[in-house]
Amino acid sequence: MSPVRPAVLVWLLVGVCLLGGVGVAITGASEHDTQHEHPDDVGDDGNLTAVQQWLGGRMTEINLDCAENLSLTESVACERLDGEYPEYLSEYGSVERERTGSNETTETLAETGETQRELVNETNEFRETYQEYQAAQEAGDNQRARRLARELQNRSDRIEELSLSLTDLFRQLEAQTGRDMGSAINSTSELAAEVETTTRQVEGDVFTPTDLTADVASETASFRSPATVSGTLVDENGTALADRTIVLVVDGRVVATTRTDTDGTYTAPYRPVTTETGPTTITAAYRPAAQAEYLDSNATANVSVEAVEPSVSITTDVEEVAFRDGVPATATVSLEGVPAASVPVALFLGDERIARNRTADNGSVSLNGTVPANVPDGERQLTVRVSREGTALSPVSESQSVTVLETETRITIEGLLDGEELVLTGRLTTADGQPVSAQQVGVNVDGQIRRTTTTDELGSYERRVPRSTGDAGEWSVAADYANSDSNLAPVTTTRTLQAEDLETTAGTTVDASRGPVERARAFLTDNALRIGGVVGFLAIAAAALIARRRLLEETDEETTASDDGEDDMDEPTPGDDQPPVGTGGDTASDADDIAVPDADFLAVARQRLGDGAPSEAVRIGYGAVRSELLRRTGDTERDTRTHWEFYRDVRSELPEHGAAALETLTEAYERAAFAPSGVDETTAESAVEAAAECLDSSAATDGGSGDER
Repeated sequence: MSPVRPAVLVWLLVGVCLLGGVGVAITGASEHDTQHEHPDDVGDDGNLTAVQQWLGGRMTEINLDCAENLSLTESVACERLDGEYPEYLSEYGSVERERTGSNETTETLAETGETQRELVNETNEFRETYQEYQAAQEAGDNQRARRLARELQNRSDRIEELSLSLTDLFRQLEAQTGRDMGSAINSTSELAAEVETTTRQVEGDVFTPTDLTADVASETASFRSPATVSGTLVDENGTALADRTIVLVVDGRVVATTRTDTDGTYTAPYRPVTTETGPTTITAAYRPAAQAEYLDSNATANVSVEAVEPSVSITTDVEEVAFRDGVPATATVSLEGVPAASVPVALFLGDERIARNRTADNGSVSLNGTVPANVPDGERQLTVRVSREGTALSPVSESQSVTVLETETRITIEGLLDGEELVLTGRLTTADGQPVSAQQVGVNVDGQIRRTTTTDELGSYERRVPRSTGDAGEWSVAADYANSDSNLAPVTTTRTLQAEDLETTAGTTVDASRGPVERARAFLTDNALRIGGVVGFLAIAAAALIARRRLLEETDEETTASDDGEDDMDEPTPGDDQPPVGTGGDTASDADDIAVPDADFLAVARQRLGDGAPSEAVRIGYGAVRSELLRRTGDTERDTRTHWEFYRDVRSELPEHGAAALETLTEAYERAAFAPSGVDETTAESAVEAAAECLDSSAATDGGSGDER
């Protein structure tokens, strides 16, 4: 008999208690398992809590086993992070949202799993590289040994970062779940210490230590008056090291690059752009080439950053725009003729931000937004805003007037009968058929019940009312849309539905837009004979309680139309533009299935963003950038690197603002691909614009990277 997938087992856990009212304890529990109470003893919410605890216990057990075995050089136990963990996570998200209305712990578990996967991959790579290093040492291949030692340094730094992040996440899980993660924290810290010790030993074997100094000529720095940083680089015997690459780093970003002269001295300017005002540390770093015999070294200098106000201009050919129209604009940022590079610039239409990007080396930036629904029609300001408060460049803005036109809308009504419910569906579109997502529509039935809901990415809506509403077998249904803060025209459609004309369904075919209880009920109904023999914690009572609670909530929404026309409006839930957790609608695997031949992928990403699918937009944009960067580097081999491995490998091939954009895009992609709630529209907008900047960036390497000595 083939093993039961976790997703199947989870909904078996929501099983036969309805039939017999009996809770069955899970057998064979490990020392990490969370035990369950009898459903009759814990009350309505307790049953659902027990299911959530069981799922959480399975995932934290995987985290614990992986951490403990990885520190013992055994990573096989971590394979479950790619096996059961994602399926448990998906169902956990559904249950947590059903029980609490949020996915706070789900997001922590998702981030923990992804961080631990990265740590496993990085640790395996470190150990393989160390074996190669030992072989090069034994063969007397000093250049190869030094190159591999540099790689060990980089991986060691990344392992330290991941270990610190992971231990913080383990502590969050302790607070959120009550689970003791102490052994995982200790094992992860021991692993990082072991890697650090090995790396220091390798450095001592193959590299000659160096000493770098750094001084500043002035105690202040501004964009108008840059600070000058100077110093010397010598080896352990005091011998000057000439023609070596020195970089200046502030807040983790390279802000200047120079080389030492024949005396080992260097000079470089620091012109702050996005640095916060006040005391700032400048780090000067010697970056030896991969095969150089010298060890890297750092020195620091301190300055106080002062703010100055730049000049900004905006140019656009747009005079009139309507819903979903493109809004192209360019902006230039400078100060007294000096262009300001890598400055964050945002484009607003009215009060809505529609695009964001960073300036190029010449101080210019292209901004491409689309008109959202939530900008009222009429004369509005198209505004570029530069920088933010408290940074080296003070915030400034420049505007140009444009006219936002009203767009006609259409709304349809369809109906079907599902048992004792009348199911009302339809779509909100523009007059030319474009879907209108994330907008609230109202449905009135026979003047007795009003329900509201939010349209999905296709403009579709669905609401259910009791079949007994109004006259038997006939209903007068009105669907309406009206938003005074929108550029979409209000619309109302009325239709009479008769039972004899409507399609009927037995309720066994449930689409992905329904919640976890409905999906579970449909699955159990369709698969009862095949899965009936599986041993598990059977608690279908939880599903029944949720369904009953939902029915009570819907009953509370029913109102008799009042004379003053006020409606009992449903409050929209966070993340309405995302498909329900666990439905498979917006998952990481979907990215590989997106195929748009002969198309501009960034245009497709922007289109999906406008359609209300921000996570999909981010994944498409990331895929376009990754494909292009692989093409530029001539990498034709199958690319199996994680998103962060890829970022670390290619960031040196991009200019500073391009690397910053790739980091922004990679962070957004991680959430879009792996977080159960995906990304919000604002994050997706930033990511798509970052993708555009990555594609525009030069692949040239900073000067000095070719130093082979």
